[in-house]
Amino acid sequence: MDTLTSVFDYSYAPNAALGAARHHTEIVLPAGRYGGGYSITVSGGSYSVTPGSGGQPDILTVTAAGAGPVGVHVVPTQQACGVDIGQGVLAQATPVRTGLVAAGGRLPTASIATPAPDSMSADRLRHSGHPFDSPPPAAQHKETQPMSWDFSTEPEFQEKLDWMEKFVKEEVWPLEVIDTDLAGFTRLVRPLQEEVKVRGLWATHLPPEHGGQGYGQVKLGLMHEIEGSSIFGPTVFGNQAPDSGNSEILALCGTEDQKQKWLRPLLDGEFRSAFSMTEPAPGAGADPTMLRTTARREGDEWVINGHKWFTSNAMIADFLIAMVVTDPDNDNQYARASMIIVPKDAPGLNLARNIPNMVSEHEPFGMGHSEVFYENCRVPLDNLLGGEGQGFLIAQMRLGPGRIHHCMRWLGQARRAFDMLCEWALQREAFGGALARKQTVQNWIADSAAEMQAARLMTLHAAWKMDQEGPTAARKEISMIKFFGAKVLHDVIDRAIQVHGSLGFSSDLPLEGMYRAARGARIYDGPDEVHRVTVARQVLKEYTPNEGAWPRDHIPTRREAAQRKFAAQLDAATANL
Repeated sequence: MDTLTSVFDYSYAPNAALGAARHHTEIVLPAGRYGGGYSITVSGGSYSVTPGSGGQPDILTVTAAGAGPVGVHVVPTQQACGVDIGQGVLAQATPVRTGLVAAGGRLPTASIATPAPDSMSADRLRHSGHPFDSPPPAAQHKETQPMSWDFSTEPEFQEKLDWMEKFVKEEVWPLEVIDTDLAGFTRLVRPLQEEVKVRGLWATHLPPEHGGQGYGQVKLGLMHEIEGSSIFGPTVFGNQAPDSGNSEILALCGTEDQKQKWLRPLLDGEFRSAFSMTEPAPGAGADPTMLRTTARREGDEWVINGHKWFTSNAMIADFLIAMVVTDPDNDNQYARASMIIVPKDAPGLNLARNIPNMVSEHEPFGMGHSEVFYENCRVPLDNLLGGEGQGFLIAQMRLGPGRIHHCMRWLGQARRAFDMLCEWALQREAFGGALARKQTVQNWIADSAAEMQAARLMTLHAAWKMDQEGPTAARKEISMIKFFGAKVLHDVIDRAIQVHGSLGFSSDLPLEGMYRAARGARIYDGPDEVHRVTVARQVLKEYTPNEGAWPRDHIPTRREAAQRKFAAQLDAATANL
């Protein structure tokens, strides 16, 4: 048995052939040394502890949630009680018995199915679980479980990220400078997409039954950070916007017929899609309750009328998902809208133009932000996505995760600009030395590094909270990263341009294009101002005004209260003088 420090790590993979059965592993913990004081984290399953008595060991029983890997992380929590935690203490923690039971059953006394590991060799002892990757299920008793916090990544998933980073730099970045048409680009990108599929990294935001991996938001965020370094990264990995968000809501809310007709071709790369919600004034922009586009029932069809714009990629889309008002008289303004699938050849659908903007001149292959008119546009009633009146609910399913992905892609862009800044600061010399030796440039480097790290941790925490509790619970965190991440993206690119001088301002580097695109980050998916209002409102819910005329920390008021509180002690101290 290997000598361990005070932390015990163990992982195993249940037999996938066991189906609905639940795989169990028991681990002996040396209770006599600690009195049962442990912080335990389990990924990919749940656990329970049977306390030992009379110096007998505790028994930690780990139950796999499915056929995926299970990780166990145990840390003693009795340091404050004067217990010496030295090397080898938890080396006594030993997997003693494994087996399987049907749901609700008990672990048999004899080992059946997957055997325990032959040894606790170094390759078996690894930290494979933490709250950022696979949250413990809600069934665990959180009120009695000590807190665990970790910033590492599962080794198996880290290997995937390492491969992605190398693959994107070597295979995807070169696509940015190839001058070709859509057909030529498709020929170049198809082999890359096939390699991604072989690696099991295609459309990972979707569940396995739809060809994805069912990854949570933390894992998806780490992937998007790498993909986001190139405009073509998401396309190669099958999760480019707006297709990724549309595929998510089709998978969650679509009927089987809708999934076969629209989702399957979208995942296979045969279709492109658009999301049609934003309207020009006086319609819905930052305030979606101002929707003016309507759909009314007429026979077995929806008849849609309205004006949308900034419907991304509508000119090249095979279908659009339109958010429209179907129940204008509903007292609940959030139950008035619905989502409807609109094929590109629907009668009355007028795809007018791609709107010229700060980046439109450089948009490839007809991509862009389109102006769309629905002029008595007719689609079958069966094209309703989800239930009638569920438009806002479905939009939140789409937009919450989408903002996580945006923010992580921005970090990928910011990191690329930061790398260029640092390399050029070392290479370029002026006024007797490298730019990297100048204090102003050093300040820019330090500020950029700190801001990117802050944005990264904030975004991963928002993703973790979404994985743990859902998008609604993470509303404040999502809004916070949206406006903070957009500013970090802009500021890092701006500093990189400044360090490069005229070269950074030119189109000989990608920085000027990145800078123009970054300006839109403060507007799309909700402008900064709206997200700041959301954060402020959520924060203020945690506070109440103080009673009386003065603030809670008013020193004269506090002094009077403190004197009353300690009057007896103060009088006694005075009497003894």
